[in-house]
Amino acid sequence: MLKIITMWLVLVTGARPVIITSGYRCPAHNRAVGGARLSQHLYGNAADIIVAAAATQDEATAKNVTSKTTPELIVHVPARDGSSYLSPDIVVDAAKTLGFPGVGRYQGFTHVDVRPNGPARWNR
Repeated sequence: MLKIITMWLVLVTGARPVIITSGYRCPAHNRAVGGARLSQHLYGNAADIIVAAAATQDEATAKNVTSKTTPELIVHVPARDGSSYLSPDIVVDAAKTLGFPGVGRYQGFTHVDVRPNGPARWNR
């Protein structure tokens, strides 16, 4: 389910690559990274993601995607390759539109999950 909804997120954000920075976590790793005691990562129901600011040229051309990404909507996430990513605000909006039960906004990334026990939203 998480994989299917994440694939829809690629389409909703204009054929931009979705990069998963954290997926399933074993209990020891979850503790080490400061994850919540009942984190959805422990059950394989969650992913922390970033979305590239630009679609690949081939995908954008094939879909005739006109970018609604303006400089104020792009956040530069420090990375070795100097890449830019969509603001987590945009990704949160897209994730909510798609119906992800769990959506959390963090500085530099977005948490999405398919928790079975109802919706959860947060900002940190």
